[in-house]
Amino acid sequence: MSVLRLTIKLALLVILLMTAPIALIRLQPYDDSELRAFLNPPEGCPAPCFMGIRPRVTSIDEAVRLLEAHSWVQSVTVDYIYLDAMTRYPVQVYWEWSGQQPSLINDAGNRELWLFSRDVVSIDVDTGIAMGELILAMGKPDNEHVDYSLDEAGCSFVYNGWYQPLDLTVVATGSCPAGSIYSNKVSLRWMNEG
Repeated sequence: MSVLRLTIKLALLVILLMTAPIALIRLQPYDDSELRAFLNPPEGCPAPCFMGIRPRVTSIDEAVRLLEAHSWVQSVTVDYIYLDAMTRYPVQVYWEWSGQQPSLINDAGNRELWLFSRDVVSIDVDTGIAMGELILAMGKPDNEHVDYSLDEAGCSFVYNGWYQPLDLTVVATGSCPAGSIYSNKVSLRWMNEG
């Protein structure tokens, strides 16, 4: 009987040694302060706002000045559409990151302002933020929609979530099944819907 007791005690000790580190990890508080600071507008710049730029409020000229002066930005490029030899209109602004931007940003991804009538209408930035991290920090979006498509490459999805108070749309894309969406990295679009 003593061999059985010793075996049970050893088994319990092994279980305790294996579960204790997991329990300690799970008991750690989740620190989302960097993510919240990144997503929420800075003081004095009501939502929607990113890097001091506000869709439907900030002009193209002001946006370019703000980007050129920002420590996160290395260079700025403006794309134009030409109506004739003398008339051109800016339609898109994009920039290169300087290396000083937050680590949450995908520095190789999209980063652009879309323009209409000489004003910024939306700001698009690709991030390294997983959808699950975003939901943990910000809660479930106010509105969600998933589109599926099927072609010769297989099934894919596009998820759109909208956080109304921030005028922020979150986009995640991937291959089916969409259950893996929580690990997919998101793109952010600030757009003034009002």
